Amino acid sequence: MLPSQSDAQYQKGKVESVFVSVAEAWRVERFIDEYLELRGYQLTESNRLLLAQQLEAAPGRPPYRIESLVSWLDEKYKHSRRTLTPKLDQ
Repeated sequence: MLPSQSDAQYQKGKVESVFVSVAEAWRVERFIDEYLELRGYQLTESNRLLLAQQLEAAPGRPPYRIESLVSWLDEKYKHSRRTLTPKLDQ
């Protein structure tokens, strides 16, 4: 039986998990913290909220792969007026 349009796994929308390998998926909260750390941003609630809001408009459909989301976020913040707060030691 083919999935209906209402099946959550086939809908565009909220990112709930991100696949980091074929066998492992992270909850979106962990992905956000890892992204902030990887890119040298502070782990603040405002940075987390800003990323969570951006992820609501993530292109494509679940399942989301880490490479595609990291690339997409990097491109978004390269041209965005809404900036994340960098770590103070950088």
